[in-house]
Amino acid sequence: MTRWFFLCLLPIWGCTTPYKNACQVPDQETRAAIVRIATSTGSNASGVVVGRGHVLTVAHALDDIGTPDVRVSVEIEGRFREAKALMIDPEKDLALLSVDTADLKPASMGTKGLSELEQVWAVGFPLALEQRTTLGLFQRVDGGRLYSNVHVNSGSSGGGLFRCQGGAYELVGVLRAFIAYRVGDKLVNIGESTSVPVGQVLSFLASVPRLAGGRT
Repeated sequence: MTRWFFLCLLPIWGCTTPYKNACQVPDQETRAAIVRIATSTGSNASGVVVGRGHVLTVAHALDDIGTPDVRVSVEIEGRFREAKALMIDPEKDLALLSVDTADLKPASMGTKGLSELEQVWAVGFPLALEQRTTLGLFQRVDGGRLYSNVHVNSGSSGGGLFRCQGGAYELVGVLRAFIAYRVGDKLVNIGESTSVPVGQVLSFLASVPRLAGGRT
């Protein structure tokens, strides 16, 4: 009960500041860079627009993409568009898709590490529903992953973890998984999640041949 009560209070505290550059909730342009991904087998995930024609997501969301006749599509401005995998890195759990991103602007990339208990926002499409934004606190780095208490769910994987600096939001991680414990045949989401750090994201993007000259 303590976890849920704590998370419900945070948005109230975060929205009471009167300053112009207050960090309340990611702006529309930032949230528009987070898109929904679906495969023809029924799998759903989220993705981050990282450049013109490029969407980043988690590799485990595309586990069945090598199967014949399996297609992947990305929802761009209300319409699903067919996408192709440019590169998949199972070790980093990252994948890059090529798709028409229309006029969507890429997410701004962070360059500095997070401080303990710094506020972070998760943006994704949990349970393949509408886009959701949740607020929590960064906790630690462990095993090359970022841990925070932002609540996410199935379908959020591949979405963005953001920090706010002076009212501007920047990507600090790619949502990977939520932490749960098993009760009988059910998994109970405890409200904590892991993300791939932006440093690994930038390293991955730099290794993609088509992006060797930099993102657009």
